[in-house]
Amino acid sequence: MNSEANRLLLEAISKIARAVELMHADAFPPPAAARPRRDHASTVRALERWKHSPLPVLAVEPPPHACRGAGTGG
Repeated sequence: MNSEANRLLLEAISKIARAVELMHADAFPPPAAARPRRDHASTVRALERWKHSPLPVLAVEPPPHACRGAGTGG
């Protein structure tokens, strides 16, 4: 194998290895302890932005069986 073919092969292997690393990082994110924590103030700001968001809020209803016999008239 000549040096140009060898270089191209090593480059291709390197690119494949990098792609596998990226896929692995996406599929297996670091544990919560390793991720940066959001401080309380930024959480409050995010909730305030969400509360005043122009997007409609979808109501989520419980499944019909959740109300049966609970005295809620369901």
